[in-house]
Amino acid sequence: MKFGNENAKSQELYEWFRHKYNFGELGLFECIAIASLKVENLKYALSSIVIAPAGEAKTDIIRDVKTIFDNEVILKEGIVSEYWIIRNISQDNLNEKIFCVGDMSDSIKSMQGRRVNGMLAFFKNIIDGHAQIQQANTDIDYHVKKTAFILNIPQQSMTDKAVGHLVSTTFFDRTIPFK
Repeated sequence: MKFGNENAKSQELYEWFRHKYNFGELGLFECIAIASLKVENLKYALSSIVIAPAGEAKTDIIRDVKTIFDNEVILKEGIVSEYWIIRNISQDNLNEKIFCVGDMSDSIKSMQGRRVNGMLAFFKNIIDGHAQIQQANTDIDYHVKKTAFILNIPQQSMTDKAVGHLVSTTFFDRTIPFK
């Protein structure tokens, strides 16, 4: 669904998402996060972590939000890491974008705890505007502006003690959790 202009009323968005998914708060919340890219004098765009049980349409809602704000959203489904980002997305393409991860559980399950921590630290540093990563004995610097993340994390992943601790200590200070 396309709303046609950036001045779409939040009530219309809420009602549209509520009608389609039986809950409109998440769709509206993600639209607000993406619209934050356009707010003047806002140094950082709004990043968020969406925590909900599996099967609650988190990824479907992000896909729908992407259709509304296509130029502002980068959606990654499947496994994502900081190395995937530097290989596939240039710094310029990350500027003033919301990077959405459809389901963080795939990435969390495929990596050891230290790697998950490193990935989340990289994401946090991207939000701050500068991240550095080592690859093949070389430091790669990423300088971006107004880049944010929306990460979908199944509630079951957060109940895992190690994962919940990593996410809450590494990433919650830069994001708005939505549960």
